[in-house]
Amino acid sequence: FQKYILLTIDSLHIFRDNEENKIKVIREPNNADVYDLYTSELKRIEETDILYRNLKQSCEQVNFEHQELQKQFNDMKQRNAVRNIHIIVVTGASEEIALLVFSSFLPFLLSI
Repeated sequence: FQKYILLTIDSLHIFRDNEENKIKVIREPNNADVYDLYTSELKRIEETDILYRNLKQSCEQVNFEHQELQKQFNDMKQRNAVRNIHIIVVTGASEEIALLVFSSFLPFLLSI
């Protein structure tokens, strides 16, 4: 178990000097080392959990905004189609063309 703690402490880079060089552990780990390792890992897990929750919340917000923008885009497409039909009819296009355009948009207009 003590070897495991030493390896774990070494792999977690707990004992390093200012130049990021590993400091040789010259004693057996004691309860304080185990507690420090445990608390540092617990803190890292809590920080990771906070980051994950923030990221998840941001993704949900982006998805919500995307849905709202998609609704606005669909509404604009519908209004634009109705406006185009209105322009054809008002500008005096032949009745045949107006009816052809209107009949092609009729299913779309009924869905509005």
